[in-house]
Amino acid sequence: MAAEPGDPGTDPTDPGTTPTDPGTTPTDPGTTPTDPGTTPTDPGTTPADPGSADPTDPATVRGSVTVTGDLVAGGAVTVRGTGFAADADARVEIHSDPVLLGTVRTDDSGAFTLAATVPAGLPAGTHTVVVVVDGVTVGSTTVTVVADAPGSDGELAFTGAERLVPAAIAALLALLAGTGIVVARRRRGHRA
Repeated sequence: MAAEPGDPGTDPTDPGTTPTDPGTTPTDPGTTPTDPGTTPTDPGTTPADPGSADPTDPATVRGSVTVTGDLVAGGAVTVRGTGFAADADARVEIHSDPVLLGTVRTDDSGAFTLAATVPAGLPAGTHTVVVVVDGVTVGSTTVTVVADAPGSDGELAFTGAERLVPAAIAALLALLAGTGIVVARRRRGHRA
């Protein structure tokens, strides 16, 4: 069946089917990729430009931090940092309440390694290890400190057996003394 020239569904001159329909054009202001709320340059969603750091100001150079080791209160850990300003003095702290783990000086490539001890009173849970230069946090990582298991301080757990040893020795000595007395009386009884 041939299309009728006045048929609105098939007539190419019908305004409802033209490519210039304002509701379907790519220049529709509601769907344009330059919509300010969805652009990749939205200030609320873009990361800071790493190229904006001043390499002569150590407090503007951001680096990365890793922590390995025994993440329990009193445990030995190694904190490593890379990507910081070269030859910068820094404090390495563990936060919830800031506690100093140590101070470091980065090498020529902006790296450091710090052997540290997790503070003995630090509660189990999530904490943040931060690197601070001139009062500015320039790197951080989240760590989970686990509860210290009983007896994990390098000693065996207390079982109560420690008190039995002296009692067992005393009982053994009493038994030997009693045996000695019985033997001595029998010998005297045989002589009489």
